Amino acid sequence: GVGQVSDSDLLLAGVSNAIILCFNLKATPASQAAAEKAKVEVRYYDVIYKLTEDVERAAKGLREPTFRQIREGRVEVITPIKIPRLGIIAGSRVLEGKVTRGGWVKLFRGKELLHEGRISSLKHFKEDVREMPAGQECGIGLEGFETFTQGDTMETYRLEREEI
Repeated sequence: GVGQVSDSDLLLAGVSNAIILCFNLKATPASQAAAEKAKVEVRYYDVIYKLTEDVERAAKGLREPTFRQIREGRVEVITPIKIPRLGIIAGSRVLEGKVTRGGWVKLFRGKELLHEGRISSLKHFKEDVREMPAGQECGIGLEGFETFTQGDTMETYRLEREEI
């Protein structure tokens, strides 16, 4: 609104858990007491860019974070392998970069994207490993996907939070 902070401003801010921003106003003792009683934060500004900076900072804090995909490697499926208690994993060769357990993957059959998800298990022979570099063969298990075919390819990546 326009003018001094009113009781209805304080009531609305109190129920909506909001902060009241005032520009070019002086706090009166009555409005300060009412704000304290209502447990509402009231901020006073006399320079407009300081008010807009505070609003921008608050808005950034409310936004959902965005992530960027950083490619880490490329893998070719050699053959599907049935593993007791694990299900079917992809016997694979790491062609470029690396594969990391818990990392993200896109699985392609030809040019068609069949699955996107996380790497749930990574094995070198029968040993659980955290990471496999290029040139190595390994078994890769994916969350929610088991229908591997020879020749499928996977692109591995990690997610990096983008700064706003």
